[in-house]
This record gives sequence, C-alpha cells and structure tokens, in this order.
Amino acid sequence: MTHADCLSALRDSRLKADRMDAVRSIKFPESSLLPDSIYYRFTKNVMMYTDGPIHDSLRVSTRAAFTDGAHQHYREVIQHIADELVAAIPSGKSEIDAVQDLTAKLPVKAAVQAFGVPEEDLDFIVSRVEVIMTYWSGPQDQPIAFDQLLDHLAELHTYALELVEGKRGRVVPQTVIARLAAAQAGNKDCTLEQTIHQLVLLLIALFAPTTPGSLSSGVLSFATNPNQIERFLADRACIDNSANEVIRYNASNQFTWRLADTDLEIGGVRIGER
Repeated sequence: MTHADCLSALRDSRLKADRMDAVRSIKFPESSLLPDSIYYRFTKNVMMYTDGPIHDSLRVSTRAAFTDGAHQHYREVIQHIADELVAAIPSGKSEIDAVQDLTAKLPVKAAVQAFGVPEEDLDFIVSRVEVIMTYWSGPQDQPIAFDQLLDHLAELHTYALELVEGKRGRVVPQTVIARLAAAQAGNKDCTLEQTIHQLVLLLIALFAPTTPGSLSSGVLSFATNPNQIERFLADRACIDNSANEVIRYNASNQFTWRLADTDLEIGGVRIGER
C-alpha cells in the first residue's frame, strides 16, 4: 500500500477504530469478560479506539494539557533535553552509540520533565507498559496471559488516579499530568474517569517502543543520506516537516487495526465487511 492509500484509509469513516472486541477475539478466542471489566471500560473510553462523537468528546478530556501555550513549553523543555544530551558527548569523539547515548534517553527524560512522570516511578510504569505492549503491538502470538494483561492495565489506572489526585509522587509543574490535574476542579466537559482513561493511554504511548524507534530510525536515515543533513541545515523551513517525513519514510510503528463496517476497496484491493 502507498502512503496515500494508508492516509485515505485512516480518514475513511467506513473503517472503524472501535476494534478492540475483534482484537481480543483473535488473540484470546476463549476469553470472556463482564461489561464492567477494565478492558471494556478502557477500550470503549479512549480516543484511539472510538469513532465519531464519542471520539470527539474524549479528546476534550485532555485539552487542558495540550493548548498552544502548553505545546510551546513542552517544545522548549524537549529542546533543552536534546541540547544537554548532545553537549554530553565528549568533544572530539568521532563515533557514538546513537541509541544508547541519544535516542533511548531523550524520550525517558521528556517523560519526566515534559509529561510529568515522577522519576522514581519509571520502573513501575515501564515494566507494565512492556507487558501490555505484547498485546497492543500487532497480530503476533500472545506470550502473556490475558488475566496478567488486565491486572497491569488496572494497576496503571490506579496509579494514574493517584497521580492526578496528588496522592502519589511529585509531579513537575507545567507538565501534562500537572495541567490535567489542575483542570479537574473546573472540568464540566468530561468525567474524572474519562480523563484517567486518556492518561493511561498516554502513558502506554509514551513508553511504547515507537518513540525511541522513530528517533533511532531518523538518525539512521540522516546518517545514511548525508545530503539530507545538508539540505536541512541550508533550509530551516525543513524543520516544519522533518518529523513527519522521518515517520513516513521508515515508521517504527508498521501496523494498526481498522474494521470495515461495509464492503470497500483500498488501493485496488477489496476489503470485506467485518
């Protein structure tokens, strides 16, 4: 499939993001869940797995953390982190491990300083996200029992609630979590539970391998195409598109699910209704 085919498909309302029932039936065909299971409460109430009006309303629950002013602050924080990592490379050194020295460190430091995850809680969160990602990362065989996945998902929800309510850890001011917590008192557009669901989704996305993978892929792409480095340095307008182009050129996330609610065709291939 071409990039244009994929982009068109992801914008096609006939292809539904509400797909986690189908994913569960494929990965764990013998499983059964009660309606109030953490799996349903989460997957039916986060923006990544919902469509239409529900999706739009759920986006409101994170709005306070992603205003223009907030984005500018995060940009400055992440820029400072990147500058520090580069400055830490010894002068005159001709070779580095870019993953170990740069691309693996930047997302973790950004998680603490821009997102607001207390540094002392990193091991707790990362270990649970790594288990959950065995389920979320595609159609391969499932190495973890379903009950263990649900336990980890529930633990992340308890953790996120404690963070927002100020019962756990010190959250750095002006970070994503701090802004979400501060907005709860006057929030009339969504419930606290909806906000917690989105925060858990953000934690999973934050510590998934996609961000360090994209950074590493981008470094490799530039290193093997030095003319693109020259172009970037010569034309600062490239800054506006470089991140999107790195992800398009060699994305670390090569797969996502959608369900067709009617027969349709993509790139000359017929897709049957699910």
